[in-house]
Amino acid sequence: MDSSARAAEDIRGLNVCLGIDINYVCGKPVSRPEDIPHLVNEEGSFISSGIMAAKSRKLGTDELEFISYFEEDPYPYDEVRRETENQVKKFIELNGRKPEYMHPHSLMSENCYRAAKDVTKEYDILHTMDVMRRYPLLPGTFDGMTTANQMDFDVTGNLIHRGWFIVK
Repeated sequence: MDSSARAAEDIRGLNVCLGIDINYVCGKPVSRPEDIPHLVNEEGSFISSGIMAAKSRKLGTDELEFISYFEEDPYPYDEVRRETENQVKKFIELNGRKPEYMHPHSLMSENCYRAAKDVTKEYDILHTMDVMRRYPLLPGTFDGMTTANQMDFDVTGNLIHRGWFIVK
């Protein structure tokens, strides 16, 4: 996104954990549009997730992994792989280090997931989907969760209730 360089400048030198939210659906790509023609519109911007989802009949979503399944994946693997790696490279260029984790943004197809997994493996980056598979969403975390009620949500209690252990 346009604000990435400014954000990287603002946090440079701070001792914080930085991650990357891989995006295929909003704004301009890092890659040259001609290198990822199926992901961009005629202006060279990403095609929105709604339009991409409408391109091929959606068969459903794996709620645990958040992967959307299609009759024909609208995201060609080679193109999302190229854009994913280019976004990681841009992150490294802007921040002077690789991200500690990668998280998917919005619509994620099988090819998007596979490309992200391949890039995280190559760059030795944690993929948040690995964590989410191990620790699925807590009850109520997205059901009406607002900024106002996040402070009252008992994460520890929910983890213990579900039989998970907290490591300190």
